[in-house]
Amino acid sequence: MTNRIYVTVGATVPFPKLINQVISNLDKIILLEGTGNTEFIIQYGRNYTQQFIDAIKKSYEGETGQDCNIISLDDTTVADNSIEKDDLYELYFKYFRNKDNNNKCLYVTIPRFKKLKILGFELSGYINELLYDYQPNIIITHAGTGSLLDGLRLAGRKQKPKRSIICVINDELMDNHQVDIAKKFSECKYVKSCYPSEMGDLFKNMCGGNFSFSVGSGGDDIVEFPSGYNKQFENEVLLG
Repeated sequence: MTNRIYVTVGATVPFPKLINQVISNLDKIILLEGTGNTEFIIQYGRNYTQQFIDAIKKSYEGETGQDCNIISLDDTTVADNSIEKDDLYELYFKYFRNKDNNNKCLYVTIPRFKKLKILGFELSGYINELLYDYQPNIIITHAGTGSLLDGLRLAGRKQKPKRSIICVINDELMDNHQVDIAKKFSECKYVKSCYPSEMGDLFKNMCGGNFSFSVGSGGDDIVEFPSGYNKQFENEVLLG
């Protein structure tokens, strides 16, 4: 079975701390769903392509005496000749090459992780369709209402696989509404929430650790998000 993980910082502001924590904790994230083949789709934000490349190289370049393989999919000739025609390539072809070809996309493999592949991109106007096709096991998202609801609506569908949603608060925002959003969703036990600095410990907890979180992780008994209109959810979460 292939483990599928989707990461998003949203479309509004960059969130380098989330991306850097995901990259530096790849080993822990992979263990959340066993040790099989693992695919990441990472939406890292507008104008953040070079920083994303630099973060990967800083963490893993030369570790095994081999360079990370980072291919720009903007060069379609290189992409078509250099990439295995796997599920990630098919998603790239369907949602970026054919629909959104101005988007910067990267295909990444890292020698340390033999069974790991990453598709990274800046933004997409087809996130809901992409997620529905991709069917991730784990969603790691900033604590923006739109991105959370995208993930929760997918998680609420009566389909396998069962999904974990990790909500990460951007602690550098002014008048930080994300703290309140994360607390509400955690209290309802729809998500696990944390700050970027706590992400490594959250991943350890999900593998059996015992760390306490600033906003309440949501616990182990995460409940299913309602698949249709729900008055209680509107009153308790959206309206506060």
